[in-house]
Amino acid sequence: VLPRTQQADILSALLSAQRPVVIHADGGVGKSILSARLARAMPEGSVAVLYDCFGDGTYRQALKYRHRYRDALVQIANELAAQQLCLPLIPSTGADPKAFMRAFVSRLKQAIDLLRARNPQVSLCIIVDAADNADMAAREIGERAFVHDLINTDVPDGVRLVFTCRSHRREHLKAPLDTIVIKLESFTKA
Repeated sequence: VLPRTQQADILSALLSAQRPVVIHADGGVGKSILSARLARAMPEGSVAVLYDCFGDGTYRQALKYRHRYRDALVQIANELAAQQLCLPLIPSTGADPKAFMRAFVSRLKQAIDLLRARNPQVSLCIIVDAADNADMAAREIGERAFVHDLINTDVPDGVRLVFTCRSHRREHLKAPLDTIVIKLESFTKA
């Protein structure tokens, strides 16, 4: 895997962002690889969780949905819990999207508070790769994708939200107007 020329600038932008970041490009440009590299490139003490909405192309299979609140938010929160940064999030069959969002934001607050108690300068970065695929899968079965609420949710200070999507599907995310939008450029010959 080759490093992107833009990687350092994108990492710097997302670590200082006070609002959501959307990284977009055409298919095959390298959004997923960049997402993985960004997650591994966090400064010491900072933590990133990468959630893949594409799921190796299985995101439309009923047993492997990636767009639902009870799947995505629970997985992200429990990855933080596995690092002993928050309490686990146990899905309830009776919970609605609002309940999942409330519980998820609570876990984010627990995690960033614990991280910042150790070092006030660190960040907690949630990277949602292929967020547009979550929207597509949800619409196909008449549901709402978690990305729509997450991208519009006020998160605790120190939490950074990053979403990747194809350029022609940016509007599928329903991002707020003040979202930071970054176009991932193709590789140069160099």
